[in-house]
Amino acid sequence: MKIKLSLLLLVFVFSISSCKKYLEVLPKDFVSPENYFNNETELNTALVGVYDIMGSSALYGEILWSQFEVATDESFYRQSTTTLGVQVYNYDSNNSSVAGIWKALYAGIERANILLANIDKPSMPEANRSVVRGEALFLRAYYYYLLTSNFGDVPLILEPTKSVNNPEIARTPLKEVYGQILSDMTTAEGLVKPITAYNFAGRVSKSAVQGILARVCLKMAGNPLNDKTKYADAAKWAKMVINSGLHSLNPSYEQIFINHMQDKYDIKEGIWEVEFTGNLLQSGVNETGRLGVLGGLAGTNDEIGNSYGQWNGTRVLYDIYKPQDLRRDWNIGSYYYSGATKTKVFQTVAEAKSVGKWRREYELLTPKNRNYNGANFPLLRYSDVLLMYAEAQNEISGPDAESINYVNLVRQRGAGKILNGTNIYAVNIVNGGSGYTTVPNVTINGGGFTTQATATAAIANGRVSAITIVTPGAFYTSVPTVTISGTSGAGATANVSLSTATDADLIPAETANQTAFRSTIIDERSRELCYEGLRRGDLIRWGIFVERMKNSASVATLRYIAAFKYASRPGDNISEKHNLLPIISVYRGIAGENYDFKNRITAEGLPQLNFTTLVQNTGETNTLRLMASTNFTGKYDVAGIAAASWTDITSRATLSTGTDNTASGTIDLSDFKGAGKPLYLAFKYQGYFHPTLKQPSWFLRTFNVNNVLPEGRTSVITAIGQVGWVGVDVKNPTVVWGVPATGQATINGTGADAVNEDNEDWIISRPFNLSSVSTDTGLGLKTATTYLANYTYAYTIPGTYTVTFIATNASRDEDSQVIKQVKLTVEP
Repeated sequence: MKIKLSLLLLVFVFSISSCKKYLEVLPKDFVSPENYFNNETELNTALVGVYDIMGSSALYGEILWSQFEVATDESFYRQSTTTLGVQVYNYDSNNSSVAGIWKALYAGIERANILLANIDKPSMPEANRSVVRGEALFLRAYYYYLLTSNFGDVPLILEPTKSVNNPEIARTPLKEVYGQILSDMTTAEGLVKPITAYNFAGRVSKSAVQGILARVCLKMAGNPLNDKTKYADAAKWAKMVINSGLHSLNPSYEQIFINHMQDKYDIKEGIWEVEFTGNLLQSGVNETGRLGVLGGLAGTNDEIGNSYGQWNGTRVLYDIYKPQDLRRDWNIGSYYYSGATKTKVFQTVAEAKSVGKWRREYELLTPKNRNYNGANFPLLRYSDVLLMYAEAQNEISGPDAESINYVNLVRQRGAGKILNGTNIYAVNIVNGGSGYTTVPNVTINGGGFTTQATATAAIANGRVSAITIVTPGAFYTSVPTVTISGTSGAGATANVSLSTATDADLIPAETANQTAFRSTIIDERSRELCYEGLRRGDLIRWGIFVERMKNSASVATLRYIAAFKYASRPGDNISEKHNLLPIISVYRGIAGENYDFKNRITAEGLPQLNFTTLVQNTGETNTLRLMASTNFTGKYDVAGIAAASWTDITSRATLSTGTDNTASGTIDLSDFKGAGKPLYLAFKYQGYFHPTLKQPSWFLRTFNVNNVLPEGRTSVITAIGQVGWVGVDVKNPTVVWGVPATGQATINGTGADAVNEDNEDWIISRPFNLSSVSTDTGLGLKTATTYLANYTYAYTIPGTYTVTFIATNASRDEDSQVIKQVKLTVEP
């Protein structure tokens, strides 16, 4: 008993507070209720413990949004080698992220239960006690809402856990859990303070409770409960936020997310946020998250802020924006940063664009940590409330003028109508011209603007192929002119398209009836709220999750460029079982599903390399060499290259002679394993001055390193997007490797070479462990609310297989597992 009690209550002893605005750190000697909860300060400090769970890495600190929400019809995980995990809907009940969410949420519930059980202990003003009670009730209910949304039926626990040896308890039916959620939240709504009492969004306020109640009621009205009476309740709660007069839309959409990065508050728009602070590089309070770090505009410059750019937007999302909608190019960034430089490289292919909603360049705290920051995560915004009201009212009685107006307000703000008036939403190429070997300048002049628009061009095959708007300008009174000028090429011309006062408003076809308006709201929620951790839940409650994911996969297969066709993987894998997280899974004993290998990360196999290339402007030969080193130190500069021993393995590969996507063939790397050191791979480009021959251009299309295992499985060590190329210029800085976020490196030769210099340029990979493997994983079979009478699988290859079934259940404070194994022999 004593051991258990200490373990339970030590969860309150943590070093920092998510609610940094009003509470301090817990005393280090706090171990049990018997010697705690003695005064108002201690009660408030315990409340911090209930909040603190929100910022844990399992929830809004990272996992909940970076893994469970990354694969929807809005975005995909930009890691072509990822074939297992939550991000691609290939996981089982043994997955650590699944278990982490469960444990974190029940830890939060336990903290709330302990606080509520002791809330009457200290002497303090009853009004203050009521506020703490309301916040604790609401947070407990919110944690249950997240649990039910992900697991379905869950154990409903409303008292502190008493013993580590409690028997497993049954999961409570979903409807009963939601009944408790509504009861707790409704009680809390009458106890907590208005947001104006705090002037920041990190603490639960009356507006936050009302808005989340609207969200909960919409969930109850949809799948799986389908209680349509809850639409009226959702409309009621949303309207209470609207009628409070405390909230309005920030006129600048992008400023909302800049505020998150800068720890600034706009409580008119931002109603509830998970608070983070610091970046672990300064003294004092540090509770950090990873917004903009994992998913953001890719680049490694420390002044701007390192971002891995792990999310890309989908074409499905990109295509539902109107060109006039400024949210498109903010949410789906039109550029990335070239390596460690501040140079912006503009993308013209939709699926190659990284998520740009949170941009590290706006962070104020320096120096910047490469992996963590203090950006707040938004849980509820006013635009969400407007859209929830419109949705609920439409389901009750169809579209009406008030609901349509609320949606138009959101759209008008998205198009910048208040801030920008008439602006430029497109620069249209009339004539691409010819002879362009360097990107020309684009200048937009005239038009009576208050803010001048800017744009940048891209070239292909000597022509101007695209013009991307960088700044749309503001309050144009007439059509400006476009001038395209440069040091090479001629003849390119373009004109502009100007927005109008009403072009963001809904058209009659979008509000013609209940069905049309429902479809409009489904898309508008994505345009406005993408990447804020809401889309998966929305699609599930609407009953279209699998349908939308299958459509997104089809779009990726049919329309994406080759480098991103793997984005179909989540939709290819998904089925109805993914509406909830699994509690029963199976390892079938086949390659990739061996239970004994579930934690294996290295294995001896056959390491192999393959890649594809294209060469253009052919002239000089032998300009590209494939190099390998096991003693390169990771110092990516001229001295680091010179200090390492490099083996030229070009002879093992086939390089392009002019045909695109020329396959290298399979290259055996086994001879580099004996050193017991990581392997670095590199391409060395070397061109020479020559009076007649050109120095060619090279394009790396694909690049894969695999470990072929004895059991017949091929485990990916890296694919092109994860190679981590770093360019090093040795001679002639005018010709260097370009490395976009896709990893498809290019180096452009210098054309007619009468005035050219010698060139030497390298791209070098990150280090590879040639024995690395991905862990084996099982197949999820059953969720908490699905029925599974039996399971059938037909083996097609003779042999002996060990089949492992894993069932996960819940006790009061933790998850437990039962594992059963069966050995099968399949005869020829």
